[in-house]
Amino acid sequence: MRRLTVIVLLLAVLPGAAGAAGVTSAAPHPANGGDGAIWTFCFEDRDIPPWRTRVGAGLNIDLLEAASRQIGLRLRYVALPWRRCQSGVAKGEIDGLFAISHSGERERLWVYPPGEADRARFRMFQDSYILLRRSGDAVTAVDGRVINLQGRIGAQPGYSVVADLRQQGLDVDDGTPEPARIVRKLLEGRLGAAALGMNDWRDLQAQDEPALDGVEALAEPLFEKDYFLVVSHRRHTLSPGATRALWEAIADQRDRVVPMSAGPAPAGSRRAD
Repeated sequence: MRRLTVIVLLLAVLPGAAGAAGVTSAAPHPANGGDGAIWTFCFEDRDIPPWRTRVGAGLNIDLLEAASRQIGLRLRYVALPWRRCQSGVAKGEIDGLFAISHSGERERLWVYPPGEADRARFRMFQDSYILLRRSGDAVTAVDGRVINLQGRIGAQPGYSVVADLRQQGLDVDDGTPEPARIVRKLLEGRLGAAALGMNDWRDLQAQDEPALDGVEALAEPLFEKDYFLVVSHRRHTLSPGATRALWEAIADQRDRVVPMSAGPAPAGSRRAD
């Protein structure tokens, strides 16, 4: 069933494919030239509650649907491996992607909401990275810098935290996308520490796996980031007004759609059922 779901979602981005995942029923609007075009946005093909699931549900989708209805755009969503999603947008084959943090290097690949000082207004949500270590280990972090690391630090491929850690001169293992496998490598001594998104850590805690008893998360976040919808240079060139209108609608709808309680649980605690 999982393989069938992925195939259906992949078909949504093929020219002439019948059907689409997450298409709104909104009518064409002057914001997108009135041509009724359906924009395709991709996201990582992992369940990251409460933000998104492989089948196109979650608060990220709810927010984009509310924003697109506000301005009359029609959207289609497709779940892809994260690197393939990013590559498709960079090549102009896909209109945009979410949810992604900002970096100067990434600005060359696609278009972020404008204004360095004002950009946070257009975010879809905020999340943090936390540092995981084996219980009792000395590795720690001070002001976002990892110290006393023995060995490599694990992080997920295609995530901005990889570049953040490498800028500190750390040896990063980014060959494992699944958070549970990264934790397993840490427990096996193949990693000296790991940097995971707070929501990934919360999801592992919710599963109440006994193996987590050998791992502890630092209470203070390693990094805190805003996450955005970005569009391809091709889509921005074709529809600059609609792109800006969509970002503005996201800013307008975010606090109505995304509850304050959607944020992650404290890093050092297990989530209560």
